[in-house]
Parts: sequence; C-alpha cells; structure tokens
Amino acid sequence: MKSLTIRSLTKLAIELAGAAATGCFCISSALAGVSEYDIRESSQVRINPVLAAGLTGGGDTIASYPYVYLGEAGIADIDLGDTVFLYGGIKLFWPQRHLGLIVQGGLFAGGVGDTEASADFTRWPVELIGFYSHRKFRVGVGVTRHFSPVFEETGIGNARLEFDDASGWLTQLEYVATRFSTGIRHVQIDYAINSSEFSGDHWGLFGSYQFGSLQ
Repeated sequence: MKSLTIRSLTKLAIELAGAAATGCFCISSALAGVSEYDIRESSQVRINPVLAAGLTGGGDTIASYPYVYLGEAGIADIDLGDTVFLYGGIKLFWPQRHLGLIVQGGLFAGGVGDTEASADFTRWPVELIGFYSHRKFRVGVGVTRHFSPVFEETGIGNARLEFDDASGWLTQLEYVATRFSTGIRHVQIDYAINSSEFSGDHWGLFGSYQFGSLQ
C-alpha cells in the first residue's frame, strides 16, 4: 500500500469554499426583499450574515494509516472529531436584552491522503445557537444536526461507510472585537452505523466574521 502524505490543504480549501458559496447563496435568498430598516424599527433586532471557520479535535479513532511527511514516516489516526469546518449563516441580535440567535451550516471534513489515495470523514452540519452577550464576550448553547456522515477510502481499500444522521449539543465562548470574534467550542455527538455507536465529541478553536452594519 502506498504511503500516505498529509491531505493537501488546497484540495480541502476548494471543498470548503464551495460549501461557503452555497451558504452565502442561501443567506442572500433568505434575506431577499426584507427591509433592514423596517425590521430594526419594528422589533429592534439586528440581522447580519456571518462566516465561521475552525479546527477541532477529539472523538473515537475510526482508522489509522501510514504516511510520509517531509521525509518522516508515521501513523495518522482518523478521529471522528478531528476536522476543519467552514460555516455560513445568519446572526440575530436583540441588543436591549443582550440576547441573540445564530443559524448556520456548512462543511465539516477531515482525513489524510494525497491525490491518488485518501481516507476522509465528511458531514454537513446545521446548527442553532442561542447566546448571551456581555461587553466583549458571548456565551452560546445550542443544538447541531449532522447530515450524511460518510467515511470513505479511495485508492486504498475503496471502502465507504455511510453513518446515520446524528444530533448533538454544543457550547461555545467567544471574545468579540468589532466584526471579528474568536473562541472555543465543545460538541457532544455520537455517530451510529449498523447498531454500533462511535463518539464524535470534540473541542475546537474558531473564528467568525460579521457582515453588514454594526449599528
């Protein structure tokens, strides 16, 4: 079996960019024809598109593969929570109450490999997060639903495992600086296939950017 290298970041970036474009299109469609002025005047809610990206780690190990990176050989574990994610969504914020809601979704993917042989675990999450904002900090609690979780090998064993859609809980803490924010998050979730369950629990670091007016 050919030794694996660490997955090309360029290939993953292309996949994430496609997911982000889809999310932005959905956001634009949802907001089409809505007057921002009327919304703010009638309900005092601020609505802004947001984009979030991050790295996570954790969960059960589903497979291990040899690799060669910068001349060094090793074994790469594929853990169900070791991923890169890119989300697009909408943030609603009621400033007088310091309360808000984030609806977002995108691509959650991780793996090892090169252009000829790879092993990947991908899924398409949708999240609903309620949050409380105090000065420069934002605390959020919510639910996540992962659609079409798939583990797939290409050029190695050509295996494909399709897990059931999964639901979980999440918590996150952010530090907010104008349009940008950074934070940590934890997701508790299990993936099931053929009556067997695997933990996908993970911790992660992320950053987000808010589009539109800050007023």
